[in-house]
Amino acid sequence: MVDSVCDTYQQNLLPGERLTCIFNYINQNSHKYPLRVAKMLVVADTLIANQKLNHRIDEFYFYRGKYFLALNQYDSALTYFNKAKELIASDNINLNCRLFTHYGILLREQGNLNEAANSIKTGLVYAGQIENKNYEAELLLARGNIHCDLELFTEALNDYLQAQENFKKENDTLRQLLVYISIAGLYSRSGNLPIALDYLDRALNAFNKNVNAEGAGQAALNKGQVLDRMGNYGKSLENYDLAQKYFTQDSLWIFLGQVKESKGRLFKKQQKFDEARLAFEEAFTIKNNIGDLMGQATLLLQLGELYTLEKHYSKAHSYYVRSLVLADVLKADKLMFETYQMIANNYYKQGDYKAAIDYRTKQHMLDKQFLTNEYYLKMANLESRLSAQENDGDFKEKELLGSVYRERSLKKKYLTLFLSFLFATFLLSGLLWVRIYYTNRKYRITIKQLEQKSRRQKAFIKSLKNQYDIANATLSRYFDITSLNVFEPVRSLENLLLAIKQTDARDDFQKLPEGQVESLVMSYNLLENLLYWSRLQLDKIEYEPANHLIIDLVHHVIGIQHLRAKQKEIVFRIHLQEQSSGYFDAKMIEIAIRNLIENAIKFSTQGGVIEITANNIDNKLLVVVSDAGVGFTKEQLNRIFNTKKNYIATGTHGEMGGGIGLVLTKLLVEKNFGTLLIESSIAKGTEVTLTLPGSINAMSRN
Repeated sequence: MVDSVCDTYQQNLLPGERLTCIFNYINQNSHKYPLRVAKMLVVADTLIANQKLNHRIDEFYFYRGKYFLALNQYDSALTYFNKAKELIASDNINLNCRLFTHYGILLREQGNLNEAANSIKTGLVYAGQIENKNYEAELLLARGNIHCDLELFTEALNDYLQAQENFKKENDTLRQLLVYISIAGLYSRSGNLPIALDYLDRALNAFNKNVNAEGAGQAALNKGQVLDRMGNYGKSLENYDLAQKYFTQDSLWIFLGQVKESKGRLFKKQQKFDEARLAFEEAFTIKNNIGDLMGQATLLLQLGELYTLEKHYSKAHSYYVRSLVLADVLKADKLMFETYQMIANNYYKQGDYKAAIDYRTKQHMLDKQFLTNEYYLKMANLESRLSAQENDGDFKEKELLGSVYRERSLKKKYLTLFLSFLFATFLLSGLLWVRIYYTNRKYRITIKQLEQKSRRQKAFIKSLKNQYDIANATLSRYFDITSLNVFEPVRSLENLLLAIKQTDARDDFQKLPEGQVESLVMSYNLLENLLYWSRLQLDKIEYEPANHLIIDLVHHVIGIQHLRAKQKEIVFRIHLQEQSSGYFDAKMIEIAIRNLIENAIKFSTQGGVIEITANNIDNKLLVVVSDAGVGFTKEQLNRIFNTKKNYIATGTHGEMGGGIGLVLTKLLVEKNFGTLLIESSIAKGTEVTLTLPGSINAMSRN
């Protein structure tokens, strides 16, 4: 085994060098090839004993703990991590950093988010003393996962992006791409499934380009899970099969077991119970072969639920009990919580309400523990924000938040005392009644939630149908508007060529009439609008956001439009803060603002005024373009944005248009996570407010 890991001249290596070679292999492959790693650990143990390398036993304990963590055997992993922690010297920065990273990952998997966050925090202190940014990146990924569990999605995204930047600095392309999968998981958990799919598609294409089966398989597996949540079971199964192909290709058994389990869940949703049972049993066999106790417990739970759905309650109970035993051995509170819920549900369906209440009570106690853990961690997060604001000099806001925190703590203290007194008073007389009452209430809530879930699923199916109808209507409108608008720019170019032909060849091009040059600019703008709209409809535009100042962009657009404004004697009044900035794709927003200013010129009267303002408010960038032109009615605005109807408008000097500018502007703004608000009335003019996300740095400070 050592021969296959180290180079062909390994027999010339010193014992310490051979041990380092083995440890490097274990570090890179614990989550890929657990059976091989188990054999390598035996080789390392023998080498340490025979060659008297006891000074490196701390490393051996760490890598053994990492091996058990990869197999989700938390109790064994914790035992070896604690042994390593006792032996690692304080000046061994690298090993301490890795230990606290995996310690935090283990505690999070067990459901102890508070201690997990403290471990990651300690690891970051060590990482600050290391030049290699990969260590810090791994800790940031772990902290981002904790923030996701707490639904602090903005903080999680900042952690993931910073980790990706660190991997980029170290030229670690593989792990830089793996961050895309973490970001996709964030958007999936927050409910933004289309954005999650976009990140997974990027990751899948990049891994295929780099011929990396492991990364491509993980991207395909996660994409299948997102499509499963969206109800697209056919595409979901295709991606599961693709992931299975990649993992089988490199004999990645741990990941292959995850694919089988995901396929089983999909078949269970479709009520294909035989196929689901086969997939779960195949996954269980894989998990059993590699010694993944956590995976076995999860699959036993899935098989038990499957038998519950088939009304084989006694057989289901046997699987639940086996899962509960493993969850207790692993000290996996999250799994134990889910198992209690399944057992209670199984008893409830059998009519044994007393047993169901007992397990519901156990589930409630665990849930209370989770909520308390998350509460204190969120309060710690709040305290860290207060400390950061104090360092920035924001003393007044800190004092206000501190008083609110003290007030809430005081209220919580009095409330706790009151509830304790009330509980002690009514314990003997009302315990049984309260227990039955709240249990029945929980079941009513559960039934209501199931009904709501059913309604949401029906609404989702209806929404998919509406999206399909809108897509067809949009495609039809696209061809209508294209046929209408392409005629104008072609005719303008024809007039320009005739003007050039009639002009003395020795004259400079700048002596052409301003109307002809303006026509050329309008033609280019219109063709660019049609091109961008076409690419948006085909989803071919790359979204490349960054921090940008708005003032340069607005002045650039006005410079392009000044000839048209000059022809109508229109005056621009510009009120822009020099530091106003946002986080967006510069080219997209330039086209959006250009269309707004172009429309303002088109529908302004001779000698009119156009005002442009921009400022940052509450982490948002607001850009307002207003004119005192002819204006629109609400009906006209509705017709512009209605994909099922065509709309033709004529400017104050006879300029033609089909509404594509405003439609494209709205799409581009929404692509950048912004909003577009239009207020207009006939003969009074139009005011368009464009709202975009503020810069990333500003968001982080707040």
